[in-house]
Formats: sequence, structure tokens, C-alpha cells
Amino acid sequence: MSETHEKRLYALVLILVVAVSLLGGFALYMSYRPPVIVPQPSGAEQKTISVSGVGTISTSPDIGWFTAAVVTRAGTAAEAEQLNNNAMSKVISALKNAGIGDKDIQTVDYRLEPIYQEAKEPGQMPVLVGYSVRNSIRVTVNDLPSVGKMIDLAISNGSN
Repeated sequence: MSETHEKRLYALVLILVVAVSLLGGFALYMSYRPPVIVPQPSGAEQKTISVSGVGTISTSPDIGWFTAAVVTRAGTAAEAEQLNNNAMSKVISALKNAGIGDKDIQTVDYRLEPIYQEAKEPGQMPVLVGYSVRNSIRVTVNDLPSVGKMIDLAISNGSN
């Protein structure tokens, strides 16, 4: 090989090494550069859906509720409970006969409590004199105009 030929080959290799180095450096630079966010032109069309609405409904009341209770007192808990069961059965029976369904009568409160008489002298314990039972039901009336009639019916059959 001649010396001129070697110089040309050396120059070609040198140019090739410089070109590869420049391309590699540019690629490395681009990989570490943060992304550029290009803002949309002001005339760009945005696709949106907007919905708004108002609704109003009104109706007349058509259902009424009331609570009926039976309170009984007796010397023993069992006796007070039996008296109360009998009285409440009469109230419920009258309501059912008037058209109130089983699902429209619900027990909402049932209490059995002792009744004490205050001590006659200071320092003495109160005296147990009996028991009180309170049984309350909630009645749903689906015919609003007959709520008063149902309340009167419950009272006249033992609700107090």
C-alpha cells in the first residue's frame, strides 16, 4: 500500500469515527432532554358534553302513621303481661277487621317495669307494689282520610 493510500484510509476512518461520535452524542443528548409540550392553537376544537337539569315533583300525601299503646298494671309481672297481651290483641284485631294488613302493624316498643312506692320514712328502701307493661305499635294507614277513624277505633278498643 502506498503512503497516499494509507493517508486516505486513515482520513476516512477518522471521518467515520467523528461522524459516529457526533451521532451518538446527539442521540444521548435527545434521550436526556425533557419532553417539549406544544400548546394547542387557540382555535383548536375541544369536544365536550355538558348536561344540566332540574326536576320537581309534587304529590298529595296518601299514607298516614300513628302509634297506639296499651299500658297495664298488676301485682305480678306475669299478670301485667297477660292483661296487656289481652288488651293489645283486642286493639290489633279491631284494626285488622277495619282493613289494616298484618304488614302495616309493627311493635315499636315493649317495656315491663317494676312499680315502687316511695318509702314512708327517710332511710328506708322503696317498696315494690307491682309491675307496669307498655306495648306500643305503629300503624300504617294507606287511606289517609281514614287515619282519624283508625285512631278512634284503637282507643275505643283499649289503647290508652
